[in-house]
Parts: sequence; C-alpha cells; structure tokens
Amino acid sequence: EYAKKLVNQGMIQGRSLFLDLKSGRDLRVPIEFADESDRLFKKQYEKVILVDNRFEGISLDDIDWKEDKSGEKYVQLRPEVEKMSKSKYNVVNPDDVVEKYGADCFRMYEMFLGPIEQSKPWSTTGISGVQGFIRKLWSLFYDPMSQKNLIVDTEPTAEELKILHTCIKKVTEDIETFGFNTCISSFMVCINGLKDLKCSKRAVLKDFVIMLAPFAPFLSEELWETLGNTESVFDVDFPKFNPTYLESDSVLYPISINGKKRGELTVSKSMPQPELDKMVRELEVVKKWTEGTEIKKLIIVPGRMINIVS
Repeated sequence: EYAKKLVNQGMIQGRSLFLDLKSGRDLRVPIEFADESDRLFKKQYEKVILVDNRFEGISLDDIDWKEDKSGEKYVQLRPEVEKMSKSKYNVVNPDDVVEKYGADCFRMYEMFLGPIEQSKPWSTTGISGVQGFIRKLWSLFYDPMSQKNLIVDTEPTAEELKILHTCIKKVTEDIETFGFNTCISSFMVCINGLKDLKCSKRAVLKDFVIMLAPFAPFLSEELWETLGNTESVFDVDFPKFNPTYLESDSVLYPISINGKKRGELTVSKSMPQPELDKMVRELEVVKKWTEGTEIKKLIIVPGRMINIVS
C-alpha cells in the first residue's frame, strides 16, 4: 500500500430554505432567490413563479407576508441543513463563488469550515473572514492606497521571528494530521501579529509565503515573485521550525499581596534576586496595598510568582 492511512472527507452540506404556507404545506425555495437573512421578497417570489411550476396555483393569501422598513413585502423562510443536491434546490455553484471572491479564497474557506473528516454546512457568511486575511496579507507587500512595494531587507526582530516560528511549528504539526482548518487559523494569527508590528521584511514574509503556498497557490506564486524570486514557490524547501526563537528572555510574575493578586511584573530572567526584590518594593501597586503597614515577608518563587505579606 502506498498510503499509511485512509482519510474520508466529510461532505459539504447545503442550506435548504422552506416556504411554510398557512395551509400547512411547505415548499423548498431555490436559495438564489432569497437574501442573506433568508427572506424572500415579493418581487423575487414573482420571479420564482416564472421558473418553477411547483409554485403554480398558490394563493398569495396562503403566504405570511411581512413588511420591512421601506414597506416592501417579504416572507421569512425556514432554513434547514441537508445534503447539497439539485433536487433540494440548495446547490451553490463554485464558479459564482470563485468569480466573486477568487479561487484561493474559496479554496481556503472550504478548508477553514472545519475538520476534514466532518460534514460541514456551506455558508458564505464566514468567507469574508478569509477575504479579510488575504487583504491584510497583501497590505504587508503593497501599500493599499498607492500600491507601492513595501518589502525591505531589514533584519527581523526577536518578536517577529517568534510570531513566524510559532506559526511554522503549528502548521508543520497540523499538516501531518490533516488539520487544515487550524493551519488557516494559525496563518490568520501570524498575519495579525506581523501587521501589528508593521513587518514587511523579506526574510519573514518569504517563509510565510512558502507555508501558505499549498493552501493558496495562485496568491502565493504572485507574492513569491514580488519578493524577487524567479523560480516557483513550490520548488523550494518548506521552512523549518527553530525552537530557539520561541524562548523568551523575560518572565511574567503575578504579584500577590496578602493572598490576593494585585498586579503583574515582567522582568528579565537573568535579573538577580536582590535587584528584583528592590524593584518589587518600589512598585506603586505594592506601596498602595501595603500603605501604613510593614512588609513582613516578600517571597519570590523564581519564574512563577511574587508573594507579599504585610
């Protein structure tokens, strides 16, 4: 056998919409005629009648019409998740989604819906999140207004490398278990962090684009060329995780005063304890909660917590 494991993909399910009539009958309404809030307006209902003979003979009085703020009549449809099928009038044409959002956005959103083995209901309401991720990534390469190339060759900072290698570690592990939805979550977290740092550094974005390529091949090839490369992004090695970039030279201490947490302090791991002791005593939060009393004990548990008894 060429493969070690068989993985059966879950089904992309459809979202059917039902028109419940006052007489007790219900009819499936083709989803393309309803709006994003599952409402069927009277103008659209008149179009449905022309293309679907199932609606012939239905009295308008048999429909529970409502009015929106502008006075237009509509009926609220009842949603139900079912198998995507033409017979259920809930098929979403991939070509329409690709035309509106792009092939990479469509591809990534399908993976983002959930674990690969599980069946997932299709809904375009969440695709804007993936679209926003792509725009944010693009803004690290090009200025949104002038479209000026922003790539620089400055050396990455420790914080930038930590964000990048946290993503490399997670994606490398999740690809092995077919956790594509969590890979995309990691991409989003990484780009949010780099965006906050305004990082457009070639050394960082190069490894990110290589990671992204299996998920968004068209976008990745274009960004790879923007970085000054001539070969395909698929001809280079996948980035390797370096654990040294995740090591922190600082530690966060919670400060407990008389049994209650009153604050926090971030200091260097290498700070000598006498110096740390002195710094703690001079903190405003410590002075506030020990005012009028004497500090009887100041216990520092290295790397874990600071406890003060007054």
